[in-house]
Amino acid sequence: MQIIRQYQIDVLFHITKLSNLKRILEYGLLCHKKAHNKINRHIFDLSVSDISDQDVQKIRKDKLLNQKSLHEYVCLYLNPKNPMLLKRKQWQQELIILGIDSELLTAEGVYFSNGNAAAYNTEFYNDLECLALIDWHILRSEQSWAEHPDGKRIKCAEVLVPFTVSPEKIKQIFCYNTKQVQIIEQILQELDDEKLISLEVNKNLFF
Repeated sequence: MQIIRQYQIDVLFHITKLSNLKRILEYGLLCHKKAHNKINRHIFDLSVSDISDQDVQKIRKDKLLNQKSLHEYVCLYLNPKNPMLLKRKQWQQELIILGIDSELLTAEGVYFSNGNAAAYNTEFYNDLECLALIDWHILRSEQSWAEHPDGKRIKCAEVLVPFTVSPEKIKQIFCYNTKQVQIIEQILQELDDEKLISLEVNKNLFF
């Protein structure tokens, strides 16, 4: 964990709609392939709650990493304030950002990338020493990614977890406003959820 602390990776991030939260807390985060099978598609009502770019998903379906399609990995981000979130700016009041335990980086079969996993020139790693190969200056820059060469791709650096992320790995939920916090508190109460999940309004993570 020392190297994870060295790069100040406190949590990993997953962007989703608030309407998905109850099901995520019950079932965990599912990879695209699991979430879109017939049974789970009904459970998750993905016709409403899927925020992904369908053109990008076609690329991810065919791209392999360690003999698995990218659709067999749960996608987490190293920085949630990225081009994907900007593309969904009109939904911001419906979106939340989950903070996932960064120890997942040490789990078997987990990879991380130096940019958007769908991009042809993105590299993938499963050795934590390779965190040094990520351009952290660009990834964490407050400037627009347009100000940096290849910034749009780099800002979408990912952590790819095979198949599922269990609900117990959710440590924080970052909200756009206090109304979301109130809704989430009600969800946690309904689930009688004893997990210690920190709720925080943090508009700096949004656009």
